[in-house]
Amino acid sequence: MSIPEDQLWSFLDDWGLPFRLSCQELMDQYGSEPDRCFEGYHSCRVPCTSPLSSLLAEPWQFYVGPSTIRSQTPGVWIGYIRLYDNALANLKMVYDRLRPAFGEPSDTSCSNTKEWVWQFGHAQVSAVVFPPESNSHWGHNPRHDLIPGSKTECSIRISDCWREAMPECHQAKYQTSALIWKGNRNHSWDWIGSGTAMQIPDKLQISYPNLGLLIEPTTNDLYLRAFADVCWWIRKAQVSRLEYVHLLPAKGPGGSWLSAGTEDSLRDLEPMFRGPLIVATNAEHPEAIEASQRLAELLQIPLSVTEDYDC
Repeated sequence: MSIPEDQLWSFLDDWGLPFRLSCQELMDQYGSEPDRCFEGYHSCRVPCTSPLSSLLAEPWQFYVGPSTIRSQTPGVWIGYIRLYDNALANLKMVYDRLRPAFGEPSDTSCSNTKEWVWQFGHAQVSAVVFPPESNSHWGHNPRHDLIPGSKTECSIRISDCWREAMPECHQAKYQTSALIWKGNRNHSWDWIGSGTAMQIPDKLQISYPNLGLLIEPTTNDLYLRAFADVCWWIRKAQVSRLEYVHLLPAKGPGGSWLSAGTEDSLRDLEPMFRGPLIVATNAEHPEAIEASQRLAELLQIPLSVTEDYDC
């Protein structure tokens, strides 16, 4: 089964970028060093032969922070081009090198940025600059003192969205799972910081079309169906408590979400799940809180509820 991301993954394989390895495996192989700007973070630089390699100020890199689950793949790779003291000239270098392989990008620029994005299904490659003349109102950025050329650099971000195909054992469990919450919208991939992403086979996408949150009855493991074609397997041990937040309409429209709280004492035993399990509008709040309470009862874990205004 071919999916749109296959094209990007094929490019990354040709470049020699080992994006399927875990953060820990990559750090063991290539080492890491403290980040120059963010305390508590390390960067791991991995050399490869991409079309941009000769232009990059440093090899492709990913960042590891206090909350990074090192047994997972990086998911996001960053590169910087600082050849010119002109942001748009640096951006053009990326466009000229990637367009022959990737095709024409989408222009997603806004008032203070210039950005090109190449989309591959859920995955994407973006190149963005912050022209100084459009950002002077933000004041001085200390990073520009620490890293020469960063004021006009072009930042390239690869979000690979790597996942395996759903194994047959999970396909069987998925079909016997009960729907706790029926979602009406896709999540953002970047919101989901852990769990095991799996590509749902076409036949299950058709026969089980609902987005939302499911629970497997024998293990109480969860399946978060965040997109029509992708779900996350979340082991019961990864959820130790639940946190429900309801924002009442104010300046904003309001809404609510359920997330999995973390217990520091358990992190060494099992990486806790990070990300929203339920996302709902304000009108959906009654059903969302009911689903959250039901899930807490099934998992036999505490549920905290907070309420505030969407200001």
